[in-house]
Amino acid sequence: SPFNMGLAHILESLLYLIIAIGVSLQVTDDLLGLLWRPVPDLKQSEAPLVRARVAVLMTTCNDCSEWHIAKLQELVESGYQVYILDDSDVPLRVQKSLPSDALVVRRNTRRGAKGGNLNHWLWQFGDAYDCAIILDSDSYIPVASADQLVRTAQHRENSHVGIVQCKIQPLPTGQSIFERALIAQARPRMRLLKRVHDAIGLSLSFGHNQLIRLDPVRLIGGFDEELSSEDTILSLRLAASGFSTRLVD
Repeated sequence: SPFNMGLAHILESLLYLIIAIGVSLQVTDDLLGLLWRPVPDLKQSEAPLVRARVAVLMTTCNDCSEWHIAKLQELVESGYQVYILDDSDVPLRVQKSLPSDALVVRRNTRRGAKGGNLNHWLWQFGDAYDCAIILDSDSYIPVASADQLVRTAQHRENSHVGIVQCKIQPLPTGQSIFERALIAQARPRMRLLKRVHDAIGLSLSFGHNQLIRLDPVRLIGGFDEELSSEDTILSLRLAASGFSTRLVD
């Protein structure tokens, strides 16, 4: 019918408009990344490192990796308190890989997905900590990188930074062309985000391999439980409260 043809034409035009906007934004990013000067790195505190007030949280939901869980032992041995927030159907079956002194936290519901999982920990255990380092089930962070996040958060000039976000380097798990392309573009993409998005205050949380200040999160009522993009929503709500998200190398 003419009506259906008209609606199809409108939808097709909207699709082309969305694609055009996406391409324009990407090209703008690339041009600004070439022209703008690098953003100075955030300063790190030289005061004695205090790990006791920083929790490390790994979220899992039927996707745990024995290798990644075992690597948490490095953080435990360095003095971080590690929590594994397990939303899986059945409790973790990787007892041999569990680090000593790591705590597995489960809840009776999956309500709110990852945001709800983090909130459950925040209201149960969060009062004992100033910051939390967030890891996904396939995330790894060396002790040196975790320490750098803490030293960055401890510097007095960075008190307005609510999320200290690591640059992410994907590691190969296979040999697909798509995977190799993602790995090849990761470092240039991180440099571009640092140079452009950090400079104009538009950097967003990646959802993992990051340090989050907990007091600002408490002030905004915790993590969002309505949408799956709780990391983006957290960045925006913190920004509205005066706390930025910044990238570190």
